Amino acid sequence: MATANPNRDPNPNPNKRLLREGGSVDGSIVLTLCWNTACDLDIHCVTPDGFHINYAAKKGGGGELDVDMQTNCKDPVENIFFKGS
Repeated sequence: MATANPNRDPNPNPNKRLLREGGSVDGSIVLTLCWNTACDLDIHCVTPDGFHINYAAKKGGGGELDVDMQTNCKDPVENIFFKGS
């Protein structure tokens, strides 16, 4: 079971974390996952055309996983964005 780490930010600022990691905060759709525990979470998205964006398939269906963090990172974040048309 994961427990909260008191050294992590209890009020995550997704944009601050994304900018720190070089992720996109702009897009027609932006999906961001922030967490504050010492575990490895993974963001997933299935696009309308059936493409499954995840850590193993980072780009497709018009979207891109541009930030993929592992466990024991400071203030972890993961991000998928879709560019506007």
